[in-house]
Amino acid sequence: MLWTALICLHQGGRAQDNLRIWYDKPAGAWVEALPVGNGHLGAMVFGRPEEELIQLNESTLWSGGPRKNNVNPEAHKYLAPLRAALGSKDFDKAKELAKKMQGHYSESFLPLGDLRIKQIFKSWGAVSAYKRDLDISSAMASVSYTQGGTAYKREIFTSLADNVLAVKISADRPGMLTLHASLTSELRPAVTASGNDKLYMNAKAPARVDPSYYNKKGREPIAWEDTSGCNGMRVQTILKAVSADGAVTADTTGLHIEGATEVIFYLTAATSFNGFDKCPDKDGKDEKALSEAALTSISTKAYAAIKADHVRQYQSLFNRVALHLSDNSPNPINAKVPSDVRLKMYSYGNKDLGLEQFYFQYGRYLLISSSAENGAPANLQGIWNKEFRPPWSSNYTININTQMNYWPAESGNLSELHKPLLSFVKDLSKTGKLTAHEYYRAKGWVAHHNSDIWALSNAVGDVGDGDPLWANWYMGGAWLCQHLWEHYDFTRDKRFLQEEAYPVMKEAALFCLDWLVERDGYLITAPSTTPENLFWHQGKQVALSEATTMDIAIIRDLFRNVAEASEVLGTDKKLRKQLREASAKLYPYKIGAKGQLQEWKEDYEEVDPHHRHLSHLFGLHPGKDISPLTTPELAQAARQTFALRGDEGTGWSKGWKINFAARLLDGDHAYKMVREILRYCEPADRNTGGTYPNFFDAHPPFQIDGNFGATAGFMEMLLQSHLNELHLLPALPASWPEGNVKGLKGRGNFEVDIIWKEGQLVHATIHSVRGSLCTVRTQVPLEVEPVSNLQEKRDGAYYLYTFPTEEGKHYTLKGKKR
Repeated sequence: MLWTALICLHQGGRAQDNLRIWYDKPAGAWVEALPVGNGHLGAMVFGRPEEELIQLNESTLWSGGPRKNNVNPEAHKYLAPLRAALGSKDFDKAKELAKKMQGHYSESFLPLGDLRIKQIFKSWGAVSAYKRDLDISSAMASVSYTQGGTAYKREIFTSLADNVLAVKISADRPGMLTLHASLTSELRPAVTASGNDKLYMNAKAPARVDPSYYNKKGREPIAWEDTSGCNGMRVQTILKAVSADGAVTADTTGLHIEGATEVIFYLTAATSFNGFDKCPDKDGKDEKALSEAALTSISTKAYAAIKADHVRQYQSLFNRVALHLSDNSPNPINAKVPSDVRLKMYSYGNKDLGLEQFYFQYGRYLLISSSAENGAPANLQGIWNKEFRPPWSSNYTININTQMNYWPAESGNLSELHKPLLSFVKDLSKTGKLTAHEYYRAKGWVAHHNSDIWALSNAVGDVGDGDPLWANWYMGGAWLCQHLWEHYDFTRDKRFLQEEAYPVMKEAALFCLDWLVERDGYLITAPSTTPENLFWHQGKQVALSEATTMDIAIIRDLFRNVAEASEVLGTDKKLRKQLREASAKLYPYKIGAKGQLQEWKEDYEEVDPHHRHLSHLFGLHPGKDISPLTTPELAQAARQTFALRGDEGTGWSKGWKINFAARLLDGDHAYKMVREILRYCEPADRNTGGTYPNFFDAHPPFQIDGNFGATAGFMEMLLQSHLNELHLLPALPASWPEGNVKGLKGRGNFEVDIIWKEGQLVHATIHSVRGSLCTVRTQVPLEVEPVSNLQEKRDGAYYLYTFPTEEGKHYTLKGKKR
């Protein structure tokens, strides 16, 4: 009751104002269109009155097929000479040898097609009173306008409950709708009509699509057919029109509706994808039955019920977390201008806490929309892509981007949406075991920097055409294992740890134990790269070396997590000892001549001092080796590294930097990075990272990881728990002097609500879901209730409180005045 009263006091009636973006004109570019999705179907809504364009995606629609074995059977023979070349610093030879250890490129996430709805107006006249918007409190897009004295409205959503795309078009005067709806695709489809109200689009994905950056002379970048009958999944899309008073007909050109007052279109789609290891053609699922079943399941439901079920299921996820930043002197113009103009104003320095609140929640909206519990993981563009050969294949780039997609999952109280990635890691470990043996004759499993829905795990490059700068990086699987441990650490689900996580983590650790070599008393990695940076050596740019800081930090993190997991499960005592002994021998962090954390084993000069990747800060975030609270000297070196790299960068890089600054307990710098990533980018801008008009992250081009990284950064500013304590308001900026947040999750399965005023904690509530021991760190003294065994101590400027909790109980923390 107290929490509810305080929330009402702080938020008043303005709570929903900052969960909607709106525009006064249709989208001209794709990054102006509005995204809707349910983790299976994705759609981009352009909002054009005369001809609506809704660009479509289906999460499992990829080119290609399962991983092929022994595509480079000689690869393993080059590892020993490669290591010898690195030992003698013959970097040219090392690069040449590394390219001989590559396999195929990843496949591509493909667009499903376009739904176009042409509207024929019954009178002349321009459109007026135009508005399109996206309400992320209900996951609904809408378009409204007036023409010829008639007001028209469209509602568009992809149902989380029923797995259909619904488009409702209505007029406020009877019989004014004349519409022609069609389906098109680059997949060379066959379009057929059924009855008078349904349209079918059947197609087949190519057997291979090369990355957009790989255009080898004499090689077709797209191979449509696989003579073996394996590669190339099938896909079926169904469009159905429903109208109570209009005449509906269908032919191969589309669905035609005349004289209607209201029309509802329902669209379903399914592919024959049947798992990472099954041929999607000859062993594929029945995409026709699946798409028909989705449509049949709503055949007896009214639109109002479909909409209500969608909103109910969406809000059961979205409403878990609420953020309110109090602004006692808001700019009244902020809410009155279209959202693209509002973003431009913000870029010019306008204060707009409401826009920041929206942006935080937009990341959670996008994760709900692109990562269904039983679907494919969110890829480089989430679930939205219009290109047949998209940037970087819109794949799973696992040298940071895929991991960043899921940083807000646990702390943002969306733990079940983490599961697509966790399941994918399990699949990857299976192909990765083959890769570890075929390419390196190593135990365990490995994955490199690129993957796809087929769980590709080799170093990419079409057997020798990839640049080792990015292709030959060996820590993708080890890093992804952090997500398995984090899911356990946040949920304390011991069954998940035992049955799902630990076996995969253990095998990744076994690979790393095999991969490490001893040099001068230390265990190091060789070969080793730091994504995707170069250093100078004797006037040449070099990528491959030994013991890059990121490699060692990831392995240290993995070994610690596997050892802790084995202790929790009471198993593998011998392995636990081996991992801890190996960790003690790993090459240590080094501080360079500029006071920075070294990126390489030696203090090389980087080719690009402002490189977008800050891979050597992994131990600061998302790792936990480095903190001002535990390792102040290394934290200062990390701070200097951050300063030398600068605040500029790609969108996702700026998102990561919010997290770095928060972990350094520098709220004002974290806030500066929030403002940096919210820098407006024109749709055609290719020069600077920021945010597009529809609030998609601009690398540029669009990459969704920046959205997710930024949302995670907001949470790191308000709550941190990586050091086995709940640190409340660890990096609160001066620009957020008053506010409240509800529903954040901390490790140990604690749900936390916080209220602050004048930059200080006023009140917090901790819900102990699992009954774990709880330690709280604050900058103010606290009263903690109801607790009978409270341990208190000071740690410099901080107050620490440790107390046992009971499963399901709530604990109240009140800040004392000093």
